[in-house]
Amino acid sequence: MLSIRKEQISAFEDQSLRSFEDEMVQHLKTFSPKQFEISGELGIRQIIILGIDRAKKYKFTCQGAVQFYIEMMLMFGNDFDTDPQYPLIRKLLNVESEMDQIERADLLHEKIMDYKEKVEGRSKKPSSIKSSNTTVKLIKQNCPEESDPIDDAIVIIENSDFAKTREGKKVLDKIMELHNNGNIEYTNLPDGNFGRWHNSKIQIPNGVCDLNFIASSVLVHEATHALYEDEFPKSKKKFTVDEELCCNTNELALYEEQRTNGYRYSNLERIRKKSQKNKIRNDVYQRYPGIPEHL
Repeated sequence: MLSIRKEQISAFEDQSLRSFEDEMVQHLKTFSPKQFEISGELGIRQIIILGIDRAKKYKFTCQGAVQFYIEMMLMFGNDFDTDPQYPLIRKLLNVESEMDQIERADLLHEKIMDYKEKVEGRSKKPSSIKSSNTTVKLIKQNCPEESDPIDDAIVIIENSDFAKTREGKKVLDKIMELHNNGNIEYTNLPDGNFGRWHNSKIQIPNGVCDLNFIASSVLVHEATHALYEDEFPKSKKKFTVDEELCCNTNELALYEEQRTNGYRYSNLERIRKKSQKNKIRNDVYQRYPGIPEHL
């Protein structure tokens, strides 16, 4: 059974999203060290964000239940809840029951251990769920061959209200120009780097290749840097608060629409709150201390 019991869990809603993310990052380092090494901290954070959002669908909202859901994503793949390979898991997730969420998570854990014992020939030990060697299907490290993830992210932007605005049309045109010229790529980026405009290319971290709503946000932000350089060539050698503020403004315009679909992204949530308090410029100063305000 789950090692985390009801009496040990405080309500997930009582803890900040960022704090929970940080705790989960540390937990997943030991839960699945190989996956952590491959995805990096940024990729793991995106998995955590996606897991929190998807867990709500099944009324998993307290820390223990959400943690368990995210662990199952690492074990069975981030789409395990709809994967036809796991009909029993789907059934247990969707069954109407008087059990609370921890009891349902306990039951799922028990059934998963039964499944793994039959499939893998291993003894049913609660600790096995903690081992990176027991993963049945790792979360995709390479984007699916049948679908270009950049195209998928662009579709999100194309279908947005932001793309209908004058600024949005300019950003979308720049994205299409860069994509058609092969100047958008997924690559390994340092931890904490959510994307960058580098050597006339938009670079998106590998860890978000199957998280299109995050990738679309990165595209808008970095394409705005590209547009800024087109309009102000001096900005190629001089990064300013004005430029980053412009990028954040466009990114938030798209994100406001994404929020209506249930998406939450801790980094943009923080910037959004600063914007609502008219403190976004100060936030840029804090993130990039010492940069000039204007060209």
